[in-house]
Amino acid sequence: KKPVEPNGIEVGIIDNFKGQKHFALPVTEIIPPPGRFFDYQVKYDGSTQEITPAKIDRELAIKIQEIAKKAHHILNCEGYSRADFIVRGNKVYILEVNTLPGLTKESLLPKAAKEIGIEFSELLDIIIHNAS
Repeated sequence: KKPVEPNGIEVGIIDNFKGQKHFALPVTEIIPPPGRFFDYQVKYDGSTQEITPAKIDRELAIKIQEIAKKAHHILNCEGYSRADFIVRGNKVYILEVNTLPGLTKESLLPKAAKEIGIEFSELLDIIIHNAS
């Protein structure tokens, strides 16, 4: 698998799923069109590729998922979150943690959940259950 340079990476976290306090969804790689920065326009105009699971080395994906879970925990997030990263070589840089990531059918967290068989309505049920 190829190294990630300099595309974005994101990982969704959902709480209390599959016996884990903080469960990491599959890693998503975000690839803007050649020569373009990942800005508002390319995010929504359909020109950016979103690849789930990311086509990166398995060990790197696990490392990124662990960092996302740790950030979720340290920031005392509850229910769900999404962490955004940049990876250069073997160095992983966390950019931000979205404590209320998008929850539309086109949002990244539901797409990653669907990749492992969690339908949108089930994801919402999990989130609602965690909030009660």
